[in-house]
Amino acid sequence: MSAPTEKTMAGGGSLRPDLQTDREVLRDFRDRRFGIFVHWGPVTLTQKEIGWSRGRDTPIEEFDQLYLRFNPVNFNARDWIALVKASGARYFVMVTKHHDGFSLWDTRQNDYNIMHSPFGRDVLRELADECERQGVLFGTYYSVVDSLAFGWKRVPHPPEPEPNPPIQGGIEPYVEYLKAQCAELLERYQSKILWFDMSSAIDAWTPQIGTDVYAYLHGKNPHVLMNSRLDNGNRGPARAHPRPLGERVGDFETREQEIGTYTETPWENCAPITDNWEWRAADRAKDIKASLSLLLQCIGGNGNFLYNLSPGPDGTIEPDQVRVMHEMGEWLGRYGESVYGTRGGPYMPAEGLVSTRRGHQVYVHLFKGQSTVQLPALPGVRLVGAKVLGGGSPSLQVSASEYSLEVPPEAVSPLDTVIELTFDGDVMALPVQPAGRSGGAGVK
Repeated sequence: MSAPTEKTMAGGGSLRPDLQTDREVLRDFRDRRFGIFVHWGPVTLTQKEIGWSRGRDTPIEEFDQLYLRFNPVNFNARDWIALVKASGARYFVMVTKHHDGFSLWDTRQNDYNIMHSPFGRDVLRELADECERQGVLFGTYYSVVDSLAFGWKRVPHPPEPEPNPPIQGGIEPYVEYLKAQCAELLERYQSKILWFDMSSAIDAWTPQIGTDVYAYLHGKNPHVLMNSRLDNGNRGPARAHPRPLGERVGDFETREQEIGTYTETPWENCAPITDNWEWRAADRAKDIKASLSLLLQCIGGNGNFLYNLSPGPDGTIEPDQVRVMHEMGEWLGRYGESVYGTRGGPYMPAEGLVSTRRGHQVYVHLFKGQSTVQLPALPGVRLVGAKVLGGGSPSLQVSASEYSLEVPPEAVSPLDTVIELTFDGDVMALPVQPAGRSGGAGVK
């Protein structure tokens, strides 16, 4: 395998190779490693799916009037972003407009927005200001699908075989509307990330349109990051021959509840803390072990992790979600050096084992209770030290081909045992290789 570098994606893609991703901004984004996502809005009143339920689970006439009853009197932006900080996350992405077309900010493009609800406060303004005040990178999600604007009776889900309904009035006026709304997110709310979704559900959305939108927004702010879903390149005439990721517009790849393989180009996986993206009263949060496992698998695969919270209709976040966020923050407070500012490798992720690296250090994460690990020796550098973060020294045997480590029982963590290996040279340019074996009596 080739050595990992600070690779970017195509930025403007194959249609506009002159539009380049800001490498320093991308590096900073990757260094942050962990972010919080929030799906929230009038749909919480129904406890149904946030996008697909319009016209499926809830009649359109009822769904489109939900905002007239949406009054989250306990919403507090300061508390939300304080929880983001407490979790150890270093960026925040808010869903501003999902597939139903409702805007969670004071948009100048329509009246179907939060200012025309009983709540009447600009939620996004308050969140953006709190992110600035508390030092959290602020980003915004925006669905390319807009079933209300299109006059659709349902949101077409990509796996469904039937053709998508035609767009009322054609795609061109909607693209101008989308540009105007996204320009607001950039210029009025200083969004640092534009997280697009669902261009793949629109047959009329071509790679040329995705590139045009990217170029327009890049012109508004060349430092903003945009994800790969602005141009999925796999619908309409391109469906039979999807465009490779490297040819699409976008600054980082989006994976959804899918870790995938180790990848040198930047990527991010998003997943909900419950079984659903939106709030449902009966849902329960994943525990700290499952949550930490997701984070570790992402960073070990050289990606970021975006974890979704789902506040209720009154604006509060469920206590079990709050508890897990604090537990994540406590763990990151102790072991954050093995996460922040690192990249995946130099070992490929394996069952219950991932590695991260920075400078002369490799951090081996054993998150299934293992007490022993055998790793292939790294070429061109000499192992000069090993310790267990949090206390303890593993026994170590070094040969020309392998490092064999055993963690003392008192230093094995049921969540994640982190072993720091120190080398006499920089490990960042080393090729990624298989991880070897791990085990021991502590395996669970």
